[in-house]
This record gives sequence, structure tokens and C-alpha cells, in this order.
Amino acid sequence: MTQKTTTDRSVRMRSIGLRQARLLGGGLVAISLVLAGCSADGDGSGGSSGGGDTIRVGIEEIPSQWLPGTDNGYAWVRVPYETLVARTADDPNEFVPQLAADWEIAADSLTFNLRDGVTFHDGTPFDAEAAKFNLEYVIEEQGPFSSGFDAVEEISAPDKHTLVLELSRPSQAVMSALTGRGGVMVSPTAIEDGIIKDHPVGTGPWAYDEDLSIAGSEIGFSRYDDHWDVDADVVDQVVLVAIDDSDARINALTTGEIDLGDVSVPQADQARSAGLTVDVYPGIHYGLLFLDRGPGGAVADVDARRAICQGLDVEGLAAAAGGEFLTATNQRFLEGEYGHNPDLPPIAFDPEQAEGTLDGRVPGLTMLAFEQSQQFAEALSGMLGEVGVDLEVQTVTAAEYFASWYDGAYSLGLGDNTELTPEEWYLRWFAANAPGNPAGVESETLDAAADAALAEPDPELAEPLWAEVMRIILEEEVLTCSEVLVNQAIGYDSDKIGGVRTVTWEPSSVEFTALERKD
Repeated sequence: MTQKTTTDRSVRMRSIGLRQARLLGGGLVAISLVLAGCSADGDGSGGSSGGGDTIRVGIEEIPSQWLPGTDNGYAWVRVPYETLVARTADDPNEFVPQLAADWEIAADSLTFNLRDGVTFHDGTPFDAEAAKFNLEYVIEEQGPFSSGFDAVEEISAPDKHTLVLELSRPSQAVMSALTGRGGVMVSPTAIEDGIIKDHPVGTGPWAYDEDLSIAGSEIGFSRYDDHWDVDADVVDQVVLVAIDDSDARINALTTGEIDLGDVSVPQADQARSAGLTVDVYPGIHYGLLFLDRGPGGAVADVDARRAICQGLDVEGLAAAAGGEFLTATNQRFLEGEYGHNPDLPPIAFDPEQAEGTLDGRVPGLTMLAFEQSQQFAEALSGMLGEVGVDLEVQTVTAAEYFASWYDGAYSLGLGDNTELTPEEWYLRWFAANAPGNPAGVESETLDAAADAALAEPDPELAEPLWAEVMRIILEEEVLTCSEVLVNQAIGYDSDKIGGVRTVTWEPSSVEFTALERKD
């Protein structure tokens, strides 16, 4: 039996929740986020929905490359790139058509009917062969987002507008992965010619514009006149501007140099007092990941991992950061979300027990951080120091961070946990071949529990099986802990900028196609 989805009806996955954003907070974890700023340009012709003007978006740094499936950033890939299916801004569990006009879901396959007349920005036709090329590229490269396609056994293009994904088992993760960075469609010509190393070539509403770009500091995009959605009413230009200092970004926001941007807790009051609107919306889960778990590894001992978690007062961190922006959780999936285990208690904060267990048991630990995670990482380091563990936090640029933070060189990591299903979460971080398991540690207990959940085609029957997977990960083997749910706040001048729709399933993101200038 197949399930048909058309442009008139979207498919809603069964209650698989997600809240995402970058870490924000005060006290111990006042985290400065990527800012998305806008300033007036063009004729300023008033409050039409898009159509005219330029939006300038402040980001930490210009992406170093634009290949599909790259762990390279979040919001800005949505400017030049599109996916086969998309999520709505309001509901991360609702799939809507994008480059695929409709699709059919069967137990052993996904079949997509692709839109006619779509071209990449370089003129290359977008068709089933191009889609096949992109997905096979992501899977074969075994990058950070390849795990979402674990169930894909074969990809075929029986005709120009039909793409078929043959599955080895039923999977919720594949549809979810198709909406993310592993599912963006990039011109095969640009990849083969190497052009993609310098700038993106996608199918989105805006195409790379060299005249709007300044190497290393700004990358500009102009409206793509041949975009398939002729009814799209979007602004004429989007320019991504590198502003790598959070103080400089908030100053630009409050003085009116930029009109839209993420703000941290200390900056939120400053922004509001300056007359700006500040929207707060559900954020991203961060959790401490134990990476060096191989034989002889720094955190190979499960008792040491549990003791490290006992030494971390995430409730105290949440209280210091302010409840509006940071909440301590003990699980990746919250109550009411698919994958939540209601019978799983948190690891209690017990510094005395932690210090006694850890005495001489753990060598010096290392963790990589970048601007957006540095203060949280340093807060964890400070708490571990209180129980006798030395955690060295090495801060690098965002590009360096995403390229190497879980490549096996570091003891611990902060997972941003953007996966929407327990299947994706397990496959990306904890399976023996997971990208986030650099030591390749295998667990017969965990793998057996996950295999049982993966083999169950009925989501309702699979849910308690995934709850058992959560118990093993968090309680029995302690592969991660100190989960925090963080809200993101966006400040903007509502007299100048409209259509600000935050995206709850992707960090530091707004719905670019909805933005408009009102001045």
C-alpha cells in the first residue's frame, strides 16, 4: 500500500518533535549567535511582500565551500539551494513539495515526481539524473549527513521526472534527511567543473552574484529570473555579510546599521530598550558527547562517563542563563515527542560522588569549540575542574570547527542534535558506523535494540523500542548527557522589516522567502 502526497496535501509525520536554535543565555552561558541582519537598499518602495530592495544578512563568516551534505552552517544554504521536499516554518513534522511536485511513500521505496522546467543557476537542467547525482554524492562521501540515508539501497531515475529510492527497510529518517543539508540540490556541472569550491550553484530564488560579493567578507545573491516558482514574491537581493565579533554585530543592530539579527540574553534587553522587536522561539538541543570511547580512550570507561555527568550541574546552568532562554533536559526528545522515554530519570548532580569516582581515572580531556559554543564549553570545563578533571577547550573558527570537531582528535564534543527522529539521532551519533562515533565503538546491546526499532514498520509499535534505545544511550552506556534546550531570540525593527518567520527546526534561521521591507 502506498501513500500519495500531492501539492494540495502535505504529509505530516507522526509526532516527531524538534526544537532548535543556537545556545543563548546569561551568567555562565551567555552565548552569542550568528546574526542575520538586514539593511535598506534599492528603491524602498514600501510594504509589498518581498519584491524589490536588498536584505543583508550578518553571519559569523563566509562559508568556505558549498558542496552538498556539508556541515557548513544552517540558514544561509537556504538562499541558493532547495530540496526535493521542505518543512513548513510552523511545523517541522509537516512535509510540503519543493523540487518534487508530489511523491509516493511505500514500505520499501520512495517515488518522487519532479517539477518540469527547473534549471540550476548555470543553466544545467534539474531532472531525475541530477537529483540522483546529488544524493549519491552525499551518500558516497560519507559526510556528516549521509547517515540519514542509511536505509537507501538503490537510487534510480526511470525517466526525466521520476526519482525512485529503494529502501532496505521502512525509514522515517530518509524523508527527514531529504529536507536538510544532505538533501540540497547542487548543479552536477558545478561540482564536476570545480566551480562549487568558489560559490554555490543551486535552483533557489537567488543566484550567486559576483558583483555583489567581496572575497572573504561578503557573498551576494540576486533574484534568479528563471526560477520555477514564477509567483514567488521575494526581495531582489540577499547579501551574506561576515561579522565575526558579536559586540560589533549587536552594535550594528542597535544603531540601525542592520535591521534583523539574533541576540543573546544580555543583548535582548539592550535591543528592546532601543525600540526593537525581539522574538523568542524554541531552540536547539545541545548535549555533551563522549567521542574518545575506543579501547584505551580517555572516556572508554562507562563509570568515568557517568561520573563526568554527575559533576555537571546543568540545572544550575539553566538557572544562571535564565529560564526564558535555556532549559535543562535529560533527554534529546522531550515529553510528547516521538522517542521520549517517560521512565528515564536524569543523572543527578553529585559532585562528591563524581570526584571520588574520577580520582586519577580520567586524563586531561579536550574539546573543540567556536564562538557560538565557546562559553557553554568553558562552563562545562569549569565545573569539571571542580571535580578534578582537566578539560581543555580549544576555540577555532566556525569553518575549522565544523570540519573537525568530531573527527577523532578530541575527547568530548557538543552535539547540536538537529535530527528530528530517533532513527536519525542514533544513526548520526551512536551507531558503530556513525559519523559522530569516530572511534567506531560497537555495542551489541545498543545495536540489537536499535535493530529491533529499525525493523518495525509501524511507528506506534516502534516507539517503545526507540524508548529502550534512549535508555541504553543515556542510562546504561552513558554516551551523552547534560542535554539543554535553548531558545533563540531574533531582534529587528518591525517598522522596517516584515515577514519575519522563525524556523524552529533549523538553528539561526528565518524563512528568507517571506522577508519584506516595509520602509
